Amino acid sequence: MDYFDLYKARCEFVGTSTSENRVINMKDNIERDFQNDATYRKAYINFDENNTIDCRYSEDDADLFKKYFLFKPSDSDRVINGMYITTKKGTFLISETNMSDIYKKAEAYICNVNLRVKGLPDMPCFADNTTYGVKGLKDIYYYKESDKKLKIKVQANNITLKYFEGQRFLFGSNSKFITDMDVKNEWVCYNITSKDFIVLDNQYVLELTKTALMPGKDDFINGVAWNEENSVLNSLEKEETNKEEVVENSQTIEPHMDLKVTKLKGGESLNIKVQPKSAELKVVGENIITEKVEDGLYKLTAKANKKPNVVKVSLVFDNKEVIKKGILIY
Repeated sequence: MDYFDLYKARCEFVGTSTSENRVINMKDNIERDFQNDATYRKAYINFDENNTIDCRYSEDDADLFKKYFLFKPSDSDRVINGMYITTKKGTFLISETNMSDIYKKAEAYICNVNLRVKGLPDMPCFADNTTYGVKGLKDIYYYKESDKKLKIKVQANNITLKYFEGQRFLFGSNSKFITDMDVKNEWVCYNITSKDFIVLDNQYVLELTKTALMPGKDDFINGVAWNEENSVLNSLEKEETNKEEVVENSQTIEPHMDLKVTKLKGGESLNIKVQPKSAELKVVGENIITEKVEDGLYKLTAKANKKPNVVKVSLVFDNKEVIKKGILIY
């Protein structure tokens, strides 16, 4: 019997296949060496500097705005479409994610402008007019070369929920010292003509059309466009009735379990945090003791055993199995 046959027999003995075992080993190697890569970055999620995540960063040579991120296997469940991540390179909006057997890859766009509304926090977004056939300058401020239309991607949350068709925004200089003499040179104004919510991507796609500035009403010092108060109030009341239909990323907790190991030795224990706290952790298999410490926290203890086995660990939320992983008990 050659080495491969011995390896295959061992895998069958512990209840895994050679391909499954290879994936487990590759994940372990990536977790161990992830920070040693030259493209490694420490980032934080949705502007929360306490909510950090490890990633690897790469450019797209064909697209000035598009970037790619790779995340550790143990962090794959934390990464969702529509999420903001911030590094020293800037703030990025994750537009699309793809999950391989090993790790999650994200396609993201750099946020090149802020949407500013009186009374609301600024929202970083990706503004682009290349969809309409205008290449523009090789600069992050493409709207300067606009063909009078603009496409914006922004996170769908409880702030952008309040945006409405017809709402005006100023785009231009970031300077805090703008005089009336600079207005026409420094600022342009766009209003929303279409607002679509992509449910699966947790993003708003806004289409805007260039419109006239309103000197005397627009706040050029702070970069805030004037909007008729009655229109704002009416729109907010209308949007509020549909609020429950919108995914609010800043408030919704994505199902997640903090399981970062793939094997557990007999006699060892580990704690697993789950989110939201109403979610249930289910463990199926032998030689494992599951204990619910409190809502949102479970403790797993491996029993001493002579024959290794794999147990299934899953997270159940709203009566659905949303996450499934395996642990080797040896």
